[in-house]
Amino acid sequence: MKRIHKALKLRHHKHTGKLLPHSHTSYRVLFLLMLAPIAMMALVGQLAAASDYVVSAKVPAPIPSGAPVIISPVDGVIIRDDTVDVSGTCPVITPAIIVEIYDNDVFRGSVVCSSSGTFSVPIPLVYGANRLQAKVITITDDYGNSSNIVTITHPAPSPAQAINGQTNQQRGLEGLPSIVGVFPTDHYMLIGPDGHVVWRGKFLGGVAPYDVMVEWGDGHRDRYKVSDQSEQKFEHTYRDIRAYTVVVRATDANGNSSALSTGVAVSSVRTTLSFDGNLAMGGQNPFMEFVQKYLMQIYIVTFFSLIFLWYLEHGHHLVRRQLQMANRQIKHTRRHR
Repeated sequence: MKRIHKALKLRHHKHTGKLLPHSHTSYRVLFLLMLAPIAMMALVGQLAAASDYVVSAKVPAPIPSGAPVIISPVDGVIIRDDTVDVSGTCPVITPAIIVEIYDNDVFRGSVVCSSSGTFSVPIPLVYGANRLQAKVITITDDYGNSSNIVTITHPAPSPAQAINGQTNQQRGLEGLPSIVGVFPTDHYMLIGPDGHVVWRGKFLGGVAPYDVMVEWGDGHRDRYKVSDQSEQKFEHTYRDIRAYTVVVRATDANGNSSALSTGVAVSSVRTTLSFDGNLAMGGQNPFMEFVQKYLMQIYIVTFFSLIFLWYLEHGHHLVRRQLQMANRQIKHTRRHR
């Protein structure tokens, strides 16, 4: 007998074909060889699952250095209408900012700043003093500078209704005449790459049910029947990806109505990071695409590789032993004839 490899402890016996004792074969090495493909199978499954996860990275949109300016209405004016168009100028930047209008520190509506640097938002007024202010916010929810406060007066039609600083909805909760209010969950909306947007909000005050009309700004209108004051969700898909103004108008069972304008901006491009650290725009690593596509074939090949490894160590010995047993049986049969 001749030692073939010192590390593997493999020997072969010439001519006899007999199986050698286990001490002559490194089964520890064989076990490691068999363990490797098993670990590979488990790793393939983990990598295939891990490829489904991406890390979203939000790059803050630039904040303009300027501030919006309210041109109309002018400070100190008296307005008897229940609504007023708040208009003025806003800083132009890419991506475009959203201008939010607040009345007595309460959000009243928003619009995307136009390419010419102007804005106009219709808002409902409260009785008494209305302290108007315009704020700019980026599409990544970062606030910039705010305008100066413009104070206007909306006189009440009767002393009983002249509650300074209260909204129509708050007066309704106290048992006074109420106008239905529109309260959006988000101050603005973003259009995704597919043109899809979602408006969420509640309708409070007045008498339910509410007849709700949504004007999406592209000529399309949707009508809804809202029976309670829970949060509602309205969806729409735009064909043209650009800025819009959505107007939600609600009318209660007594015919009282109110409307709110919400700006719709174009969302920024999201950047994702794949598992191997390479930046990709919504793509996937080619290796992981191959693994996911041929995962079953990889499992099958690995399984037969295990069988082949086992055969290399034991198979030819078993075949040779079966041949020896067959020869012995033939010889035994011939002796007894």
